[in-house]
Amino acid sequence: MSTELSRAIQSLSIDFLRLLIQFAVPLSIVGGLVGLGLVWASTTNPERTQQILERWKPIAFKGAMLLGIILLIVTTTRIVGTVSAISNARIRAKLSETSSARTAQDIGPVYQSGPSVSYREEKSYTRTLRLPNDIFEQIGQYGASVLAPYLGDPGAENVTELKDVFSRSGSELFVTRTVTRLDEVLVPVEKARVQITADRLAGSQLASRAYEFKFDGQYAFENTLSEPKIMRFVFPQPYQRGALSNFSLKVGGTTVTEPNENGWLVWEGEVPPNQTLTATVSYVTQGSRNVDYNFASDRRTIKDFELDFKSNMPLKVTDGASIPYKTNGNVRSWHLENVLTASNLGISFFATDGSGYVLSKILGFAPIALVLMAIGLLIQRVKELDIALAVATVGAQYFTIAALAPYVEVLWATVIGVALTLLLLGFRLKQQVVPTALLVAILPVAFLTKVHAGLAVSIIAIIGLAWLVARASQSKKTEGN
Repeated sequence: MSTELSRAIQSLSIDFLRLLIQFAVPLSIVGGLVGLGLVWASTTNPERTQQILERWKPIAFKGAMLLGIILLIVTTTRIVGTVSAISNARIRAKLSETSSARTAQDIGPVYQSGPSVSYREEKSYTRTLRLPNDIFEQIGQYGASVLAPYLGDPGAENVTELKDVFSRSGSELFVTRTVTRLDEVLVPVEKARVQITADRLAGSQLASRAYEFKFDGQYAFENTLSEPKIMRFVFPQPYQRGALSNFSLKVGGTTVTEPNENGWLVWEGEVPPNQTLTATVSYVTQGSRNVDYNFASDRRTIKDFELDFKSNMPLKVTDGASIPYKTNGNVRSWHLENVLTASNLGISFFATDGSGYVLSKILGFAPIALVLMAIGLLIQRVKELDIALAVATVGAQYFTIAALAPYVEVLWATVIGVALTLLLLGFRLKQQVVPTALLVAILPVAFLTKVHAGLAVSIIAIIGLAWLVARASQSKKTEGN
């Protein structure tokens, strides 16, 4: 809302300046003619001319001052807009200077897939195949090898038994093959509790977005059958280019640290009926730019899933990723049920510390602040010259913030700009407008809260409105007495 209002004020300012430029020559001609008319009238009838001037002089003065205030707001808005663009360009240039350091630290994102749990069950499969009519002639001529294309290769690690039975019906020959193998039966994860930390890598530049990635996950799985089963817990190795350390899987009293040929940590053991085991996975690695974690395997669900993601870097949830149900400071939390791989954590880190965004919000509010200052002082019937000075001072505040931002933190630039404005306004306007000056001058501080800027501005506006209403009511009582 405030952004749209600021753009509207800026658009009106541009249109007003163009209008003045368009009518500058005609207004100059009219002003010259009015001046010549006053000279002629003062020569022919000086007393009457003096009376007219005395009557219209206050009105003309107020009109000129109001026009001057409008011109001041318009000009200041344009100046602050230009300074804001220059400041943002300086911040971008400062970030680009770190490109050489960023190249060495740009080790790429971390991608992590969820685990899978299964047990093996022996199953038999039977298939009957009719052989060609001339198969006996081929066997007599070439041997039993001619049967190979029809029987196929049953070779597989999980095949435990293979049996072929041949039968004849007239001139036709049939072969019945029975294959017994251990099939993998997938089971859901009963409960998952995952904690991920991605803090800025020590010594890295702000623009590199390099982070140290710490993963700690606990996954509970259960043998729900009435007999013991050999169960397997598989956790894929993260896809990353950074150094991977302390990669381990613990189930009961067993610890697995050596990945298999696929790079996975695999635990396998007998689980008694109706017993629940917890697998704990942890590792540390490095990454940059993004984090992506699939909550579950694409093979089975996780019934009860909770994840806490913590980082000291400015971030956002990527498009298409699951939205956290709770945000507490720099911690984002997910709590889902019956999760499939379609749900994932996707985090993208900003190339800056967010100061550019905060600065753009502060400077974007400048046109509104200028208008609020002018309206507030007009309501209090402050002298036009003091209103013009107050508007100029508020404009100088935003100019100061924009000028200091590329060299110091936005926090300090804002504090310095606000402090100088309060001192100048208090020195010039004294007690009569200190509340108005205070409220308008501290508005930039509201945007330092980032998330709650709109709420802070609303509170300040409500306080200002309540103060103006109370002052108007007090003025009426004073006039009545």
